[in-house]
Amino acid sequence: MNAENAQNKETGVLDNIVNIFLSPREAFESINQRPAWFVPVLIIVVSLLIMQVATMNIQFQDQIEIMGIRAAQNPEAPQFDPSQAPPHVITIMKIAPFIIGPVTMAFMLLVISDIFILFGNVISLKENKNKNILLLAIFIVLIGIWATLINFIPPSFIPIMILLMIGILLAFSILLMIIDPKYKYMFSMIAWTSLIGAVGIFVRMGLVLLKKTIIGVTTSPAIFLKMPEIGKGAPILYRLLLRFDLFAVWQNILYVVGLAVIYKMSVKKSAIMIGSLWLIYILVMVFFNLDRFMGSPF
Repeated sequence: MNAENAQNKETGVLDNIVNIFLSPREAFESINQRPAWFVPVLIIVVSLLIMQVATMNIQFQDQIEIMGIRAAQNPEAPQFDPSQAPPHVITIMKIAPFIIGPVTMAFMLLVISDIFILFGNVISLKENKNKNILLLAIFIVLIGIWATLINFIPPSFIPIMILLMIGILLAFSILLMIIDPKYKYMFSMIAWTSLIGAVGIFVRMGLVLLKKTIIGVTTSPAIFLKMPEIGKGAPILYRLLLRFDLFAVWQNILYVVGLAVIYKMSVKKSAIMIGSLWLIYILVMVFFNLDRFMGSPF
């Protein structure tokens, strides 16, 4: 009996992996009955690590090139000569992406779950309406204040502001995990949807290996525009088109289906919510030019 149950459980996981691509509603119905996130998170972490191994030397050379160009643009900034750097510094530069990639991915899963729970509860639930509205209002005000301040503070304070935002978002995640029983369902849905991102990782890895650089590699319509000069700032059209990444669009379509299943709302209502949130995200990223705080070389 135990062997049979284990086999059924494994088959369910394999079915979800297939269905998330071919029959997403069926996958989300299964996930909503038995929320689980370990398998998809493991898959995307392994995908990230494979990409880092395959492109480690290319990324390191790109880092050196970017630092050299920026140093030439700003002679007063500290200069970096890789030939003079201690071995441990070079090792850290090569190893850092192996840590930053998975940590960033896990953090983004939490953030997206927070946002969808906060907005979904206000739109779909009748109980605890005032509490849900208050939580959403606090979240929006804090994000708005942060996004405004980071554009006016001295560069030396930017790391502190980024750490502050990470702390705020993690606090919201912990709070929602404690008080909202839907959180585990939402997090599981977001985690399974991230398998689309795993496919995108391998596509981008192929492009990086083909072009021998990670700079300017994208699966968005921005690929058809001239790549901006490093350190010069990307034009607004380039930043806008970057947001319409093929795999990001695909994921947002799946979010519509997943949200409709979790909240038992119509696909139309879910699409309006996801579409509105995505539009807000695009406007904030483009007009506040937040890419420059997220590792963009431009």
